[in-house]
Amino acid sequence: MPYDYERIKLMRLEAFGMVYAGRDRVSGKPVLMKIVHKKDGSIPQSIVGNISLLKQLQHRNLARLLNVVTELTCHILIFEHFPMDLGQYMRSLPPGEMLDPVQVKVYLHQITDAVLFCHNRQVLHRNLMPANLLIDAQGTIKVTDFDLPSSNWTEELGLLWYRAPEVLLGSTSCSGAADIWSIGCIFAELATRMPLFPGATPAEQLCCIFTILVTPTKENCPDFTDLLPHYQLTVPCSIQNKLASQVPNLGAAGIDLLKRCLEYNPTLRISAKQILEHEYFGPEAR
Repeated sequence: MPYDYERIKLMRLEAFGMVYAGRDRVSGKPVLMKIVHKKDGSIPQSIVGNISLLKQLQHRNLARLLNVVTELTCHILIFEHFPMDLGQYMRSLPPGEMLDPVQVKVYLHQITDAVLFCHNRQVLHRNLMPANLLIDAQGTIKVTDFDLPSSNWTEELGLLWYRAPEVLLGSTSCSGAADIWSIGCIFAELATRMPLFPGATPAEQLCCIFTILVTPTKENCPDFTDLLPHYQLTVPCSIQNKLASQVPNLGAAGIDLLKRCLEYNPTLRISAKQILEHEYFGPEAR
């Protein structure tokens, strides 16, 4: 382990290695340490490419990649880190207290602005969830913990609750639209302080989605109906979208935006740029 950085707490194990909360021994500041293990003596080229891209990402709502330490058996990516994340913040509020609607807009705008910046540079996050949205001392969101894919999307990526249905169903052609689905799930949670689709398994997660949205059909989502038979899943019959009743405090503009984020068909899902241009952020929606 490099002398300048100290591991403090193992946060999770991931496909490429481990993620630790750590500390810069010189400045005393907290850091996030992603340890990427070498396989057969080297790092996969796709991961090396992603590390190079991460070095170039400089945005006010992105946690900065501060350093890359190369050791014999691994690379260690050092990111700026903050002690509070969005999930912790929501859980810290008194029971029954909702976020101020203006704060919901501010957080959603900051998250989406960071994702748009990345998508414009052909970088996908692939792991968006409240735990990966840090909050600095000024109350600004800092998106962190990008996935470092060594191949295609896999069902292990991200917490189930924020995972797009095409990822759950094992599609190998996922795109930035999966990040938009995650943004939609986070948006709903900001408004209610409750996860929108709290499944415990991939099959249960799909059932949660299909129960609140409408049952997928060949008309509204042909790709899903081709993949579902391989999942051995009993699909709940739902003919009406229930988002408005699940997230009643968003208002008409907010519900419209949420529906556009949660389109089954990834090609019809709203883009990050379109989210920022949506009327939800305009004065008429305030």
